[in-house]
Amino acid sequence: MRKLRREKGQLSLVDRDHRCLLELPCRCLAARLEDEDWDVRRAAIKALRGRANLPEKVLEGMAARLEDEDWDVRRAAIEALQGRADLPEKVLEGIAARLEDEDWDVRRAAIEALQGRADLPEKLLEGIAARLEHKDGHVRRAAMEALRGRANLPEKLLEGIAARLEDEDGHVRQTAIFALRGRADLPEKLLKGIAARFEDEDWCVRQAAIETLISQAALPLDDLSS
Repeated sequence: MRKLRREKGQLSLVDRDHRCLLELPCRCLAARLEDEDWDVRRAAIKALRGRANLPEKVLEGMAARLEDEDWDVRRAAIEALQGRADLPEKVLEGIAARLEDEDWDVRRAAIEALQGRADLPEKLLEGIAARLEHKDGHVRRAAMEALRGRANLPEKLLEGIAARLEDEDGHVRQTAIFALRGRADLPEKLLKGIAARFEDEDWCVRQAAIETLISQAALPLDDLSS
């Protein structure tokens, strides 16, 4: 375990119990958000996580770590900000930008943070949807997963997801089907787009299409396949 102690007026990490982190004043922890050691930055973020009524300056300091050079610090920043009701739109945009992160764990943290918020502004949703056409298939999948399960998505965004049913990447096609699954507001055109995947070259895409339409189709499968 680790512990922060004061040496020559500064905080440093040692291999011991780190419970004293939770007792440090907020201002001391906030100062460590820019520590030269990535492990200290991450420890400071984790110690601040869950504290109520953080000053705006401290929130900004945590949000700045969304662009940290270390992936584990970026992930910790997302997880610390996740679920806070007082996040300004600028910070939410910073989390959404991590959908393009090079690290899978960071992208996953961003997806979960955005999925858990029902109050995302339309502008931010459009920004996420714009990544549906990103050159990197991992980013396209992350964007769809962030939009998955949202009620009352505008038709334009649904069509953007449906367009990925014909993506060159089989994993992206499968994710598009999952993102559309369970929606009661799918027009016949999109249902037929899913049915067209019955003949996909990728078996997991075919399976996803069949299971999705069996569970929710508003029309007989014969009609959808025609």
